[in-house]
Amino acid sequence: MASEVTPTSQQQDVWLPLLQSRLDMWRGVASNDDPQDHLRTIDAELGFLENALSFGKRTRNGMMPACNLPAEVLSHIFALARDVWARKHAEGERTYDIGWICVTHVCSFWRNVALGTPSLWTTIDNCFAIPPGLVPLVQERSSSQPLSLTFDRPTSWGLNDRDIPASMDIWMTETFCSRLRSLKLLNISPEQFEIAWPHFTKFMGHLTHLTLSMDDEGGHNAIIPLPDDICFLIQSSSLHELCLEDCLPFWNPFPFCGTLTSLELIRYFAVNGDFRPTFEHLATVLTSLLSLQQLKLRDIIPEDVPGHCTHPIVLPLGFKSMSYVVQDDVSIGLPFLTHLALPPSSASFIHFSDHSSYLSDEAEVLVTAMPIFYRVGGADVQPVELIVDGDQILIGRCERERRRTWTASIPPSTAYDALYSASPPPGETRVRIYSRSRSSNGRPGPQLLLGHHIIAAPLRSLRAIALSWRSMKDMAANDSFTGLDIARGVRRLGMDLPGSGVLSNELRTMLRESYCVFPSLEIIHVHIGHHNEDSPYCLTEDWETVCMEDAMELADLVKDRKEGGAPLQEIVIEKDMANWAVWDVLRRDVQVTLLDF
Repeated sequence: MASEVTPTSQQQDVWLPLLQSRLDMWRGVASNDDPQDHLRTIDAELGFLENALSFGKRTRNGMMPACNLPAEVLSHIFALARDVWARKHAEGERTYDIGWICVTHVCSFWRNVALGTPSLWTTIDNCFAIPPGLVPLVQERSSSQPLSLTFDRPTSWGLNDRDIPASMDIWMTETFCSRLRSLKLLNISPEQFEIAWPHFTKFMGHLTHLTLSMDDEGGHNAIIPLPDDICFLIQSSSLHELCLEDCLPFWNPFPFCGTLTSLELIRYFAVNGDFRPTFEHLATVLTSLLSLQQLKLRDIIPEDVPGHCTHPIVLPLGFKSMSYVVQDDVSIGLPFLTHLALPPSSASFIHFSDHSSYLSDEAEVLVTAMPIFYRVGGADVQPVELIVDGDQILIGRCERERRRTWTASIPPSTAYDALYSASPPPGETRVRIYSRSRSSNGRPGPQLLLGHHIIAAPLRSLRAIALSWRSMKDMAANDSFTGLDIARGVRRLGMDLPGSGVLSNELRTMLRESYCVFPSLEIIHVHIGHHNEDSPYCLTEDWETVCMEDAMELADLVKDRKEGGAPLQEIVIEKDMANWAVWDVLRRDVQVTLLDF
């Protein structure tokens, strides 16, 4: 819309006489015409003026930079908006806002581009909520492109079983079915699934993605078995991606098609013995899917895992990422990991969350667990990078140039993140163990921290290590820094400055004219630590005063290493600390580099 501007004399000279002449003409003929005819004439004139004004506004909008973008660029921007624009629905009502469709209300050019971009209309996030009258328009505007349809049944929308067949009849026409490539049935009860599924059986051969999410409305909180005919259709299909949530197949015969590249098995409710896979079932599935690239397992844990690994489950060389989530006792999920052999280039997200039983013997469990986590990427490829942050560790199997990304903290994670967020970079394993120890009075104790447990892992191959303030505090409390003496190949260290004084002092300890901890250390990346919301230092802006003692310990470390014949090559400082005077002291003995991590 045009902004308010003061008319120029030239504009007034042009438009005012023209408008005045038309007004004078209306007044002149008013006495001779029938009043109604006169009003209709004036209305016609005003309508013409409104059309002219609308044309002027469109001309003005067409001169805006956003309207001068090529249509293909604007289409790409709209596609990005479609993927991130939140959809809305009124609570208790079956009304639905597609979200991105708001771009069609901006101007005629944007509207024409949006309506003429078929790919914008190929992904529908809830077909149950789309008004029936819009369905033919979706079919028309999506042209002949492949479709991705989701049928989500939130209970707040009040969708009845009797509504499902009518909705299916509208969507599942021959035209739609022939183009359908991705189908998601979400929050469907067994009864509703039984009603809906016959509409989909005729096009299973076209699908490349299928998600089935069951909702047990009976209150049994139990896994729902997939009917035999559905299992057969899945097994004989050409699916590339399959996600089963709170529903599982019978495991005999082999339940999946060999074309799968992505398999997600997710459980929130209890599963009885008939549907819980045995170790042999899972081993057969994972070794038979030769094209598998992505695997996500949530509480799909066999109870009969062999104690010793004689024949590992070797995943294909093209395998890319795994998410492995266990919400029960940590000790239940560990044995299965010992049998997995992933390609070194793959990424893994391992999440254990022990809310109810606590770790009965924290040290014993983690002494076993740490070497297991190290071997997830293959026993033949030793990790070279390790980041330790509270209850998380990040294990890297290749050393990267991380000048601007090397960090001492890991973003917070949940089991939900592990299933639906992007995986760690290739060649890395991210582990989180959320648990609390039990105090002497039976109440939950402090949250488990992994810092002092890392010494149970084989650290000999490490070239880089980073410790957050929580990890350093935990290691200092447990006198664990001396256990790092085995990591003699570490050349790069990342650390939060607050609380790092104990570590800096430990790095100065010598034995037989050699430094005990990290004798090959060359570079230290120093962080302020305020980026972590759990840090007590994030509440103050006077970081220089708070961290001065630790900064002076770092300065003493730099000077001591130089005098001891093992000088550091570089100290990389977070830019938030750029103006601190202490760095001038360090510059006498080492190069100081400022980076915005």
